[in-house]
Amino acid sequence: MTVNLDLEDGQNNGSLCIAKYIEHKQHDTSRPSIIWVQFEDIKIGQNRRDKYKRKGFYHEGINPSWTSISDVERTIVYLSKYTIRNIQFPLQPSAGRTVYRAQGTTVDELVIGLSQKVVRQKAHLHYVALIRVRSIKNLYILNFNKKALKVDEKVVQEMQRLCESKLQL
Repeated sequence: MTVNLDLEDGQNNGSLCIAKYIEHKQHDTSRPSIIWVQFEDIKIGQNRRDKYKRKGFYHEGINPSWTSISDVERTIVYLSKYTIRNIQFPLQPSAGRTVYRAQGTTVDELVIGLSQKVVRQKAHLHYVALIRVRSIKNLYILNFNKKALKVDEKVVQEMQRLCESKLQL
């Protein structure tokens, strides 16, 4: 998802889902009316599913675990004189993400490529990527290049201090 539709219902920017069915309710246009999605987490969209079941949106062929996504309209004023009206579904195809885009999300499985030939600009960026997965057994690292990982010198000093201390780690 690309926008926060309903934070209380878990439908927020970055929520992962799979498009299951594109429904056309208007026969005179090729524009979809509803995109039915299935969220990774079954709790996401539960309020919306309950609401739309009562309104009769669910019919034969629509799985009760799917959530309806409607288009979103945005109005943008450009150069104080042009008004642009944008109507689109708040979804984007996503097979891969940057580390920055993945911040705040948690996934069941993760494949990460660490093959950079140059040292990263920001220290510990690899850590941000690695902690997105729920279980280490579902973490897959491709082309690991230790030299490309940047570690803050203060962290190295603190680790040395802890190792040399009498503390049991």
